[in-house]
Amino acid sequence: QRTILYSEKAFALAEKDKKTHPSQLCSYLLNIASAANAIGQKEKTLDTYKRAIKYNYLPEVIHRKIGQTYLSLNRLDSATFYLEKAASPDNPANRVETYKHLGDLHLRRGDYAKALDYFNQSIALNRQLAIGLAEGLRLGYDSDEAKLFFNQQVFPVYEEAVTAAFGLFAQTGQAAYAEQAFALSEKSKAAVLAETLRGVQI
Repeated sequence: QRTILYSEKAFALAEKDKKTHPSQLCSYLLNIASAANAIGQKEKTLDTYKRAIKYNYLPEVIHRKIGQTYLSLNRLDSATFYLEKAASPDNPANRVETYKHLGDLHLRRGDYAKALDYFNQSIALNRQLAIGLAEGLRLGYDSDEAKLFFNQQVFPVYEEAVTAAFGLFAQTGQAAYAEQAFALSEKSKAAVLAETLRGVQI
């Protein structure tokens, strides 16, 4: 609560200063929203994110965060509206998270086909970003940054994609979905094994 109070005061002072860049004002509001969310003040979180939209700084990120907050409240129609606005092609890292949340959303609705499609898109884009990260650092896949990216971002989506595939199998009885769930599971295990072996000195 104290963090929110101080940040609101800082924002008010910065807003009065005509020299303050909109990105700085937006950053204050994002910090306030994050602090409000951390203590469970969801409506405060939503209101603050919406205040930040007018500064047009990383709008796709703010839309995703609004959609994610609505999703946590199980307000699926509102979540859909904002998450669909968040899937900007100009920000692939944000799109990865957006696709994952859209997958979660459709999983809750029982639309396993759409959920699986979004999870697969998230996995594919995640892998591209991880490869790019490793290459950009010129350290290969052995870099701690790349491993952390895989562990925190890629593997959890595999698990949800498997859940969606099994859900489709349960709904339709089509063996192809069970096979897809098995294939996703094996890919995830293979990726974990590969990461483990990279840490073994031969």
